[in-house]
Amino acid sequence: MSPKKHNNKRKHDSSTSAESDEDEMFQDAPASNHSSPSKLVAKRESTDSDDSDEEGVQIKGKVQLISPLEAVSHLEKIKEKCSGKDTMKNAIAAYCAEMKGDAGKELQTSLTKYLHLAIQPAKLPFSTGSGMMNEYLSGVNALKHFPGFPHKPKNLLFCYAALNDIDNGLGMLKEAADRMKADDKGRKKAGKEADKQKVAYLENLQSFLDKHKDRLSEVQMKSVQKTITRMDKAIHPEKYPKVEKVVGGAKKKAKKEPKSAFDHFVSLAPTLYADLDPEKRLKKLRKKFDNLEDSVKDVHMIMNNNTSMADEVILLSDDEAPPTTVPSKVPKGSGIDRSTSSRASPIILGLSPLRSSSMRRDSTEVLTLSASPSLTPRARSTGAAAAAAAPPLRKWMPSVTKSSSEGGDGRKRKDKSETEQEKKRKQEERDQKKQERDERKATEANDKKRKAIEREISASKKSKAEEFLYLRVGREAMGLIQFMKKDELEARVEWWRKSVEAIELEPGAGVERVESMIGSDFGRRTLPALECIGQQGIVVRLTADIQEPVEVIVVDAVALAAIIKAADLEQHVIKLRSSLGVSNALLVLLANGKLNVKDSERDAQAAVLHERWKTQIREVHTANEAVLFLCQLHRATARLHMERAERIIVDVTKGQRDRVGLVADWWGKMLEMIPRVKGIYARALAAAFPNPLALMARIDCEGADTVERALAEVRTDIGKRIGNKRARKVIELLTTSDGMELFT
Repeated sequence: MSPKKHNNKRKHDSSTSAESDEDEMFQDAPASNHSSPSKLVAKRESTDSDDSDEEGVQIKGKVQLISPLEAVSHLEKIKEKCSGKDTMKNAIAAYCAEMKGDAGKELQTSLTKYLHLAIQPAKLPFSTGSGMMNEYLSGVNALKHFPGFPHKPKNLLFCYAALNDIDNGLGMLKEAADRMKADDKGRKKAGKEADKQKVAYLENLQSFLDKHKDRLSEVQMKSVQKTITRMDKAIHPEKYPKVEKVVGGAKKKAKKEPKSAFDHFVSLAPTLYADLDPEKRLKKLRKKFDNLEDSVKDVHMIMNNNTSMADEVILLSDDEAPPTTVPSKVPKGSGIDRSTSSRASPIILGLSPLRSSSMRRDSTEVLTLSASPSLTPRARSTGAAAAAAAPPLRKWMPSVTKSSSEGGDGRKRKDKSETEQEKKRKQEERDQKKQERDERKATEANDKKRKAIEREISASKKSKAEEFLYLRVGREAMGLIQFMKKDELEARVEWWRKSVEAIELEPGAGVERVESMIGSDFGRRTLPALECIGQQGIVVRLTADIQEPVEVIVVDAVALAAIIKAADLEQHVIKLRSSLGVSNALLVLLANGKLNVKDSERDAQAAVLHERWKTQIREVHTANEAVLFLCQLHRATARLHMERAERIIVDVTKGQRDRVGLVADWWGKMLEMIPRVKGIYARALAAAFPNPLALMARIDCEGADTVERALAEVRTDIGKRIGNKRARKVIELLTTSDGMELFT
């Protein structure tokens, strides 16, 4: 047995693993009688090697390949574009897809042909072939060929299908999924079965790994161990605590608390009150910070938030003296550590609240140079020109601090209420779209169902009219034809029932029996489509049985002959028709046997019955004739409905306009019977003179010649005149007494 056949057998086996002997697993497969594709390619190459030239190679006389040199150049280009992990087939397809038209398809065909010619097992070098085999045998795909390698367990759906005897086909699995949603007990039972298979699969994997640990490659070992870990997590999730995944793969950093203006104030004076304890020092600094003016506190706030502050500031006083550029060098006695002067953060110099111990209430404003790029070169220059170029303080735009609702990047932060409202709005939009999508699907399904019912209704009146017409036969009527041979009778009835649905009636059911008469009738199964008026407008398919106006009564020939001789047949028929299901139905008296009466007596009474009571007499001598007659009558009744339906469709497709009333109907049919007045001429006359009675009255008043000229001038849809001859025929139709003029 080959490994492939064993693998297929193991797939269909219900057990998870069953170890077998290694010698039995790896027996040589029988040689195939068919030639392999590689041999065919090699043979073709050997036969076509003499036909190759510099322009190209022709294989089997069908495909003209590109030249080998051109193929080599294309391979170099493919090598530059593709990566090492791409397969040859995908790389060639991707390269050829970039070309437009049929050139890419032809190039792909040529390169694929050359690939098949190059890779031939019969001519493949051992070094290359052995490397490829070693790569496959040491890979993950070769694990399934090892003896005792367990089969994967079935999932929940397949377990449910197996427990409920459901086929595992694609359509049946969908049915199983729908059933499983509504079956909680079956779902739990299938879940237990799936868990059992998982546990067995895990044990078999572990035993397989212990047994073949020395024979597996490193890649195979990692694959089996990874599968064992994954299955163990699925069975025992409590052993593996959940680790929160970090979005983007980066570690979360602790959020830094935003610094306040006081923190910035403390960072600018690290040596102030340095000899005190940290707590007392912070109290002293807090007291000093609280005594500052609000404008100075705002400056600390601005400088704390602005991370791109320049190293220099402009100090202006209340009298708007010319600004002086203050260097980064810190003078003595300012109370600020000199080590901070070398930092890139902004430095406040010469502020009287920090320099003076008396805490003067001088109004001091600080303006950063980075706020105005045009001011920066002037502020950094020295001399009277720089002093004259600097504008006074009131001409500068005031510094605006960012509100608490804005982030550090200037974007407005959303409140919690706004976020909740936005989520609610998006959820409502999703629900509305889902509702519209469901309504659209329901409407499409409803329209599809309606069209299917309409097609079925049309077929029931035309092509499948015989299938929708059934015949009900009484048991007594079937008993009257038992004098025929049994095997011949059963064969005839069996052939009959293949095309006709025969329903046996109980004695006394349906038609009331008169003396020895036994009845049978026809019925039609119709398909009216009813549409509900509710919100969904669902189309419902209903069937209804309608009795056809055709009745067949089987009567004994001896009894019928006695009634005919007594001249009492009409009274019996009147009594019989009173008990029929349809009053105006066609009644057929089927005489079973030979009528021993005179033809004159029978024909006279039969003519009266046919003219007055729509009754016919049919004589049959054998059961074969009786069954055949019923089949013929069944087919004729069905085709009658087909002809009616087709006639209605023909009348509509000819373009005849709808006219109300029976007059327009028989007037149009009368015109259609006149030679050379059919079709477009009849429709034109009926449209111009819709009432023939009014036309006859006009003939009496104006005369036939005047009306004939008026009829001759009537034009059809395509502009043709009726003409004098056709007008004369219409006049003769309305004035003739015998109608012979119409056929001359």
